[in-house]
Amino acid sequence: MLYFWDTRTGTKLGETPKQDSPISAIVFSNDGSSLFTAYLSGLVLQCSVPDGKPLGKPITHPEYIDAIAVAPSAKEIATGCRDDFLRFWDPQTGTSPRRDIRHNNPVLSISYHPDGKLIATGGADYTARIWSLQTGEQLGPALVLNGPVTSVRYVAGGRTLLAASTQDEEVSYYDPSTGTALFPGLPHAAGLVSASASNDGSEIVTVTADGTARLWRIPSASVPPPKWLGDYLRAIGGLSFSAEQQLTQVPTAERLRLRQTLLENVRDSSVWESVMRRSFQPDTGYSTESPSR
Repeated sequence: MLYFWDTRTGTKLGETPKQDSPISAIVFSNDGSSLFTAYLSGLVLQCSVPDGKPLGKPITHPEYIDAIAVAPSAKEIATGCRDDFLRFWDPQTGTSPRRDIRHNNPVLSISYHPDGKLIATGGADYTARIWSLQTGEQLGPALVLNGPVTSVRYVAGGRTLLAASTQDEEVSYYDPSTGTALFPGLPHAAGLVSASASNDGSEIVTVTADGTARLWRIPSASVPPPKWLGDYLRAIGGLSFSAEQQLTQVPTAERLRLRQTLLENVRDSSVWESVMRRSFQPDTGYSTESPSR
């Protein structure tokens, strides 16, 4: 059973009908007006938000379900099953609108590309794969991680793929066309149980096997570097390239001047500005004021 709550008041708004099987995955519709719930038994139910009333037709599977995703068109859902199949359904009729896709192992995570033409899967075989929805064929080589891939998600307009596994203590974004990591992995003390990201890719939420949830900000994922980035790097790093492309040291007085100029003049309310201001905070990093005595 699922409960809906008002996050501001803590008041319960509704609940879904009780089922005999544990819940294995949930996903909101694109407009947030309904919720799809997958149960370990193979049942998928759609309900309205926030009262929890049933919608559409129940969908039944021959095997356990570990993952579910909603297509950008909202006219199709995909489910990942332990019989190694990625299955597709019309949520209104309960029928299958296209041919199932066979993975090499149970499908643990799913993400539709924003254009609705591609779909990414994470499997128990330690791989993340990209498929054409038109042909059902795999596109390019599989991305190989160090454990079962429990999280895949397209972000930044589909230009980037987030992927994480239970045996990896780092999470990163990848170029979907090459499988190349786009930045050094974000370090964790334990394997990744789950990971997700904002649509623009600027924030990542991770949950690890030690029960810790973390929020990360990734400016370069979707926000273009600002024009003042060069001054910031000179101020924070103390190094600069000369006109002859020789690495030189920036004098302390110049670094302090750049720092003061940036703090006074940058007001673009971007993630970059937030990172800049945090990095300039003294001592504890929580205040730009002098510590009280």
